[in-house]
Amino acid sequence: DGKAQAIKDAAQAVELAPGMADGYYARAMANLSFTQDWRGAQTDLEHALTPTDSNSDVLLGHARFLCSQARIADALRPARRATEIDPLKTLAWALYGRVLAAHGDLAASRQAMHRAVELSPTSNFALFHLGNAYLLDGQAEQALQWYLRKPDSAYALAGVVMAQHSLGNAGESQAALDLAIKVAAKSSAYQIAEAYAWRGETDKAFEWLDRAF
Repeated sequence: DGKAQAIKDAAQAVELAPGMADGYYARAMANLSFTQDWRGAQTDLEHALTPTDSNSDVLLGHARFLCSQARIADALRPARRATEIDPLKTLAWALYGRVLAAHGDLAASRQAMHRAVELSPTSNFALFHLGNAYLLDGQAEQALQWYLRKPDSAYALAGVVMAQHSLGNAGESQAALDLAIKVAAKSSAYQIAEAYAWRGETDKAFEWLDRAF
């Protein structure tokens, strides 16, 4: 099993080099992603973090952990710091933009997401979350344009479902949802759950979250 091997390898990295941050970071991400061992992830991240905050990957992992604990305001600093350390890292700007959106600063979120798209114009992840930053601000038409930059991706299909719903186009929304389920049910169950949640179909959203989990 790949997940079990990842956890084992991360633990071995810590054993082999207990003074290095990389092993602790890898084990923290394994705990966060695969075992939901929040306490273990927090302990390892504390070992991985340095006083100078010089590792952007560790900072982004810390921001992810804080978000998983609903500590959105606390996640802003490490996410922002990652963009300062590694200003050409698409993931840093994209995660910072997501944290800003969760914090309610949609204008700043769009700025960060635009930077992510400038760095990686074909990034499904960045385009989707830039669209979301517009959608959350009630700008569904603009959101739709960003989703459609790469219309063949599962991210784009989920975005189209949401934007068309907000625009009152029920048929177009349902068609995009049907296609997403047909082509991406296994790989993108989380995005399908997001689409159902945006449409207010709570039971379906939880059903697809269970599938994603």
